[in-house]
Formats: sequence, C-alpha cells, structure tokens
Amino acid sequence: MSRTLIAAVLAVEAGVAANDAQAVDVANGNYFVNRPGTLLHVKNTNAATRTVTLTPQGAGPNGVLYAPRVITIAALTGDIYIQALPQVFNGGSADCNVDVSVALNVTLGVIQTQ
Repeated sequence: MSRTLIAAVLAVEAGVAANDAQAVDVANGNYFVNRPGTLLHVKNTNAATRTVTLTPQGAGPNGVLYAPRVITIAALTGDIYIQALPQVFNGGSADCNVDVSVALNVTLGVIQTQ
C-alpha cells in the first residue's frame, strides 16, 4: 500500500493561500512530512462528521507507547488545523500517516510555518 503525499505550502510574511484542496485517499491513506511548525488542515463540507486518525510510527522516549490520535471533524464546514505532532508520529523519513474515515467532501492541506 502506497500512501498519497499531502504536499506542504510554506507560510511567508505576505501570507499563503490555503491548500486544503488535496483529495483524501481512503484506500491507501495519506501522509505528510511532520517537521516543527507543521499544521495539518482538514476541511469537511459533508452533512456528517468525519474522523481523522494519526497513528504513531513507533515508541517515544523511554519506550513510551502513544495511542493513535483520533480527531472528529464537525459536519458542514468543519474546518480545523492540527498542530505539529511529536516526532513519535513520524516514520523513518519524518512522515506522519493520516487516515480519514470517509473521503466524500473532505479535503486535506499542510502548511509549513518554519
């Protein structure tokens, strides 16, 4: 299974256009490069709520295991930003996996602030 990259845009002093138009890949999942200052933008325009799951890729400091982070996105214009996650959510190349419950009317975006 090959996950689909959510490409990041770099925030600058003059501002940056939202890049939340990237499609959700429910079959394979999505991923983004999780660096300090990264924001995951999730938008839901469907009449039903959706969930986004971010799954840790390994153990944290001292072998501490983190539970997957599950975030509910409100129905009809549910529009949230999720801050950068601890490095334990990263794979070998700083990738953070994103799984969305249903793709219909949900888009993703990533903004890099640093």
